[in-house]
Amino acid sequence: MKTATIGNALGLILVALGLIMLAPVAVALLALEFSAIPPFVVAAAASVGLGTLLRWRGGFSSDFDSLRRGEGMFIVCLAWVITGAIGAIPYLFFGLHPIDAYFESISGFTTTGATILKDFTLYPKAFFFWRGLSHWRGGMGIIVLFVAILPQFAVAGRQMFFAEAPGPTE
Repeated sequence: MKTATIGNALGLILVALGLIMLAPVAVALLALEFSAIPPFVVAAAASVGLGTLLRWRGGFSSDFDSLRRGEGMFIVCLAWVITGAIGAIPYLFFGLHPIDAYFESISGFTTTGATILKDFTLYPKAFFFWRGLSHWRGGMGIIVLFVAILPQFAVAGRQMFFAEAPGPTE
């Protein structure tokens, strides 16, 4: 297993997630909800920092041509776990239990639509923008994966597709 290549792929995903997580900061500024800014800045910094560290350890290579099916599946699995955990950081700041925060985050990234929230008046606009953005990102994720990222993976990108797409793979 090529750990440097796996780290580079995960690093790209995490840096992209971190940049996306800055969008709720703009919403918080526009809505004058300044207390809603730190959760997203912390989460974005964690995501970009971890992603950059993974890219650095992998030599900032973009050589994904030699990925095998197992490595593609491993990248997809780790990406789900790590992005779910980083996506849960803002929910933690807003008082959700860690399990509830992770559930809410994974629900968004998988576009399941399930929620554990009961009183929607307790949270700022930036919180709901992040929730909606994570659902949108989950829905668009597979399309973005194929249009923007998988061309770099060449034929090996098919292995990530089969790990990500529902249904039979043969």
